[in-house]
Amino acid sequence: MTGDPQKHRVVIIGAGVSGFSAAATLLENDVSDIVVLEASSRIGGRIHTVELGGITVDLGAETINGNVDNAVYELANPQELLASFKPFTHPDMNIYANTSGHIFNTAEINSLANKLYAMFKAEELKNCNGSLSDYFYPRLDEFFRSNNVDTAIGEALRYHIEQLKGVYYAVDTLDQLGASGTTRYRMNEPVSLKWKVGGYKTIFDLISKRFLSPDEIPVQSKILLNKQVTRIEQQGSEVRVETADGSIYLADHVIVTLPLGVLKDEAAQIFHPPLPERKAAAIKALGFGGVVKVFMLFPERWWPTDKNIITPLFSQKELEDFKANSVHGHWSASTAVFKPVISSNRMLCAWISGPSALHVETLSNDEIEEGLMELLNRLLGRTLKVMKPERILRSDWCNNPFFKGTYSYLSAVSDRQNITNDDLRQPILDANDKPVVLFAGEATHPCYQSTVHGAIETGRREANTIIDYLNKL
Repeated sequence: MTGDPQKHRVVIIGAGVSGFSAAATLLENDVSDIVVLEASSRIGGRIHTVELGGITVDLGAETINGNVDNAVYELANPQELLASFKPFTHPDMNIYANTSGHIFNTAEINSLANKLYAMFKAEELKNCNGSLSDYFYPRLDEFFRSNNVDTAIGEALRYHIEQLKGVYYAVDTLDQLGASGTTRYRMNEPVSLKWKVGGYKTIFDLISKRFLSPDEIPVQSKILLNKQVTRIEQQGSEVRVETADGSIYLADHVIVTLPLGVLKDEAAQIFHPPLPERKAAAIKALGFGGVVKVFMLFPERWWPTDKNIITPLFSQKELEDFKANSVHGHWSASTAVFKPVISSNRMLCAWISGPSALHVETLSNDEIEEGLMELLNRLLGRTLKVMKPERILRSDWCNNPFFKGTYSYLSAVSDRQNITNDDLRQPILDANDKPVVLFAGEATHPCYQSTVHGAIETGRREANTIIDYLNKL
């Protein structure tokens, strides 16, 4: 043990954007006796802005989706910190290529793909009781038959959509996704924004009003790093929190912002008494998966200036051949897309989903570079002089014990059991209806799960629950 227990009104577990937002909200409302316990050596959680060759990149969250009912947009837009990503990712800027080196007609592929994407927005999805694959694949096959789509192109589009949805939802297959659950995610506006400078870490300066100094909210002073929580024990109207270094904290209220991946693996050991049955069921049933990003910085731009996106298209035969003959491992076939990076015109980011994501995190930089270069050369080596990157950098969220993945989704299992994010959100009350253990984080948001703005809202929500309770005393 490291001395006597420390008593605080509120203990917040996790200094990601949800915990940080909760702390800022409490401090703004004169609830100052708080402490934030962060397991890692930095704040930010799944926001992690770094530099590669002097260029700012985000290993975690990077996009602001939507400009309506979006807390990130509301904080950043008045400071003119955001830029539209759409000019960089217009559909016409896509190069579709297969591993035989064939370059497809972009307009033709986009036309087919748009019709397939529209299936995911159909009203009938809301009433589908199965997985997304149960809903999608029969309609996909019927579309290909009725439109006489070439078999190889149909197979390639099928695989391509699987990979893209894998990135979007952090799933290995569409079997994992609940069809009706996908309709609960709310995209208010089809607007994609990025940070002009500074990367996503800028959001913490905005939340704490550091831009408005001397009115800065002193959140940083409340954060303790390298404090991994190992036990949360409700003792009547008080909560005892223990950390791996032997520290003990007593609190009237605890806000838990642990990622769902951590809760899945460790909730049974952390919480005492055991969590309510419905909450435990939600932790088990809700989905949490992984995506890997690999940033590739090249000596110069070698792809056309009017093309910013490189998308692999694998027919069934090409996929089988690539897996059988790949020199550096067929994991690169799980690369959904190579996307541009707004801060550099000589950088691409490979997005890798599916079962390969976990494997890629175990590879060395040299192995990753060799695998992605093999894929790029197979795709474009016949038409372009593909250069070797001078540096690469990959994310490692899946194997990180403090995250164990990237973001949550509503699964086919949670749909079948009628479990929602609200089941994970429900606070634990004492005998007098005092909220003693509260839950925040993107996985607890009813319609903005997997997003930063959703995480911010949940941190504020739980802080306000405590504030409302205190105001009634």
